[in-house]
Amino acid sequence: MAVKFFGQFLIEQGEINATQLRDALDFMEAENLSLGLFAVEKTWLKPMDIHRIQLEQRQKDASFEEIVLELGLLPKAKLDALIQEHEARRVRIGDALVRKGHLAAGRLGGLLERFKVDQEKYTTCDIAMPADLRAPKLAAALVQLLPKFTERLAEIQLKVGEAERANGQTLPDYCAAVVIHMDKGLELLLAGDEAFAARLTAGMLGAPIEDVNSFLLDDGLGEFLNVLAGNAVAIFEKQGERVPFDPPRLGGHSEATAGYVFPLIATHGKAALVLSSIS
Repeated sequence: MAVKFFGQFLIEQGEINATQLRDALDFMEAENLSLGLFAVEKTWLKPMDIHRIQLEQRQKDASFEEIVLELGLLPKAKLDALIQEHEARRVRIGDALVRKGHLAAGRLGGLLERFKVDQEKYTTCDIAMPADLRAPKLAAALVQLLPKFTERLAEIQLKVGEAERANGQTLPDYCAAVVIHMDKGLELLLAGDEAFAARLTAGMLGAPIEDVNSFLLDDGLGEFLNVLAGNAVAIFEKQGERVPFDPPRLGGHSEATAGYVFPLIATHGKAALVLSSIS
């Protein structure tokens, strides 16, 4: 048993194949607007409002809804109505598979229950850090913030797998690393394949993914780590601790040789997070 998304579970159970899953995911992406774009479609927010919200989300751990209220862009009643309508319109992967004819509607409920049981141990918000990893509270904050920021900034849904001691695991092609100087130092390394890195870079640049070329991908990961590290550090600086961190180092890692590897299960591409103590 391992952390996974429902589509991956269905493949493992022999209910669908990878081509059918990709077809359903493409259908979902075409049908599902983000909450911000949905608000623009309804003319309740303007594109410049969405840009302001995205800038705010780079600076703080806050949801779209929280920032909309903080900036006074919508009254709460109207925001609640927007969220309710957006949720009712949303197509989930199971529904997409049924609508595309890849899964019988009568099987969906039972399979969802089996998936829930399979993944029950991974639903906790408490993330266990390896006992010998330096700055465990900082490490836990980074791991908890990571899925929030990939989804908010790049619409990548992500689940973090259990830590594995680094033993030369091959890492995806594109990567960046940041050293945070807490308890002598913790290195945060994020690596992704082209699909993951391109999606993340497009989100950081606010550009269409087709405009992102391979020369920008390490930089995109580095900029994302700046945002992630900055928000994790802010948690401790609010408590009076000074926690500096270095500018990102780009590329140069093909294997995980120190620390711990956290597999990242993403809706776009493949990725891994590596945390290691710095002497």
